[in-house]
Amino acid sequence: MLCISEVKGINMKFDFESGSISDVRFQNNIIREYTLENKKLKKNINQKKGIMVRKFVDGLWIYKSIPEFNSFEVNRLLRQQTKNSTIRDYASIVDMCEVNQDIIKFNFAKPSEQDIKELLFEFYEYNEEYLKKCSDFLIKYVEQAEYKEYYSSWGTSIKQEYNHFGIIIDIEIGIDNNLFFDEFNICFNDFKQLKEEVKASNLFIKQFLQYSKNAVDIRSGEYDLILHPKVSGIFVHECIGHFAEADFNDENIKELFKRKLKINNFINIDIVDSGNKGISGALLYDDEGIKKKDVYIVKDSRLNEELTTIMEAHTLKYNNSTGNARAVDYLSKPIPRMTTTYMKAGTYNVNELYEGVKTGIYIKTVKRCNGHFYYSVTPNMAYEIKNGEIIRPVIVPTICGRSLSFLNRITAISDETKIYDSIKNGCGKSGQNNLPVSFGGPHILVNNIPIGY
Repeated sequence: MLCISEVKGINMKFDFESGSISDVRFQNNIIREYTLENKKLKKNINQKKGIMVRKFVDGLWIYKSIPEFNSFEVNRLLRQQTKNSTIRDYASIVDMCEVNQDIIKFNFAKPSEQDIKELLFEFYEYNEEYLKKCSDFLIKYVEQAEYKEYYSSWGTSIKQEYNHFGIIIDIEIGIDNNLFFDEFNICFNDFKQLKEEVKASNLFIKQFLQYSKNAVDIRSGEYDLILHPKVSGIFVHECIGHFAEADFNDENIKELFKRKLKINNFINIDIVDSGNKGISGALLYDDEGIKKKDVYIVKDSRLNEELTTIMEAHTLKYNNSTGNARAVDYLSKPIPRMTTTYMKAGTYNVNELYEGVKTGIYIKTVKRCNGHFYYSVTPNMAYEIKNGEIIRPVIVPTICGRSLSFLNRITAISDETKIYDSIKNGCGKSGQNNLPVSFGGPHILVNNIPIGY
């Protein structure tokens, strides 16, 4: 089958061998960064562009990356003599390979360097009074552009272009023997929307300074936790989303999904991975040409479905792939990765979550969160709750435990889910770092979590 590609003005022709199982992915990733330091602008541009060719041989994919748009080399690899598996040999694999033809493009104008400079100074000048109270700070504009083309021997032809524009403000302050730091991070697919977040950044920095000035160490004990939607979203991503990525090949995990293990006995929980929500996590087609589906990782409080590529879907005997095959650049192979992962809303008003808390902690931001079977959460801005009221800011040590046990202790979920996007600081896995994702959730109440033991 003959395919003709136009990659940003470079015409390429290549020919798939009849009956073969093979594909070609063009990828061009550009990151522009402008950092404001001492009222001077520093610029950095990083670009990765090239091609990955895959051929299915003896039940496995073989890969070759080419760091340039070279149709001669692509065709040489496609014609290279191997014991190439055929569509007839692996009909069950090919049955999962969708035939899609589409062009995805978001037509937002890219800003000039002057536009970016003016935006950074606007953020600085609006926040100058409070930034000067910090020990250190950094304001950065980040622009991520990704252009991809995908072609397969079974007839798929997809072109996709995504652009993300964001602002990062890192802030740090030392008080007594404590070092406090946090980050304001916003992301849109329209540059013009960034200006609307100047006031939000000011509020965040003021809250950070107030917290840092007044925070005291929390006493050891058992506490009910209320997680901010951003924190619940990060927990869902780290401790449930990665848990569901099917390439870990952990037989214990696969058995839990097969049994549809119930993870909560008190309340209904649904956790979804979707390419149709969020900005940084938006994805309409994955890197195997599969249309992204909404995947219920947890449905009706039971483990339900894993995130797959074509190969994992075949191994798990799914009817088709979930559309989660993603590669961070042309040098990387597609593996199961999340897009926008979130917990669906419940039925409680946020105030109702506080009403039942006698001794608790509200966690608004986190320094870090890691997880799989076991989770580790290090709170950043956190506040003690007494008899349903927030009484003071507190410093909370790292909280650890079993992920499934944490989920089983959720007793209330608020009635609104919020989705959060992040610029540059994406998801890392298997050496493929900073993959754009989104995450989110509602406020959640978690009972009887030990702190400081």
